[in-house]
Order: sequence, then structure tokens, then C-alpha cells
Amino acid sequence: MIGLASLFLVSVAIEPAAQQEQCSYDPEILSMDFEKFDQDEDSGWRQVARQPGCEKEAAKLIRIYRLNMEQRLSVLYFHEGQMKAFAEDYPEAISALRQSMKKQDVFGWNPYVRATIAFLQRDIDQLKKERDILKQTVRPDSFEGDWPLNLDVIDALIRCFKKPYKEAYSSNSCSK
Repeated sequence: MIGLASLFLVSVAIEPAAQQEQCSYDPEILSMDFEKFDQDEDSGWRQVARQPGCEKEAAKLIRIYRLNMEQRLSVLYFHEGQMKAFAEDYPEAISALRQSMKKQDVFGWNPYVRATIAFLQRDIDQLKKERDILKQTVRPDSFEGDWPLNLDVIDALIRCFKKPYKEAYSSNSCSK
């Protein structure tokens, strides 16, 4: 599975050059760990906010950083749910998977998550519906590669619908 968290930063627009010149910072600021970005008085967003007239730019950086962290948390919730599903603890898996839904979904993540939940709930109609929704997801201009993401996984879940999740997720053995 492609790391969707890393793809999120690609789609974030940066302020026009005039604003950047006034409010200078290294774009790597968005890669800092939380403590350094938020709590260190000499780095992160505070470094930008100390520059006269750069409060708006600092707020923008905080927003972008927060959204990126939410994207990363989302993937962690998903992987936690996936491991619970591999262990056949479907109720706990579903709980974690639901927490992985994204507020801003430009890569078809939410239909993929809902399809996974539908598989765990043994709801083939919902699983197929989510596949159709995923197929209609518009490819972001900045994205290169197979599209839509995770369609192959959903197809495997459909083909292997009667199998345990672990087998269906990683299986090419079900008839195509």
C-alpha cells in the first residue's frame, strides 16, 4: 500500500513568493517532530511567528502540520485495525478502522476503509458499492501511478469474500 501520508504534503500549496520572502522559513519545518515544531521556542512555527507580520503564515504552517499529522494518525488507526483483522478480531478491527476515516480525502481513502469494514461485516453489497465509489474517485493532478489506489485490494476482498481477512487481503489464490 502506498504511504498516503507522504502524498498529502504534495497537494499543499505554498504562499506566493512575496509572502515567502517576508516570512522566511525552511520548508523542512513541516517534517519536524511534534516537540520541535510546536514546543521549541526557537524553531517550528514560533520561529516564523516571531517575524513581524508573519502570524498568518505561522497559522498556515500550523494548519498544514496538523493536517499532515491527522493523515498520519489515520494510517496508524488503519494499520492497527488491519492487524486486529489479521488476528480475526473483527469488532475491534472495525472500531479502529472507523477512526482512520479522513476529513479531507483526495485519494479515495474513505471508500477503501468502508470497503474493508464491509468485508469484515460480511456485507458484499456494501463492499461492491464502495468499490464503485472508489472507481469514480478523480485522480489528483499531482499523482502518478496506478489509479485508483487500493482497487486491487478491494477486488481481492470481493474475490475472496468467504475467506478470513488476512487471507483475502494478501491472496492471489482466489479465482479471478
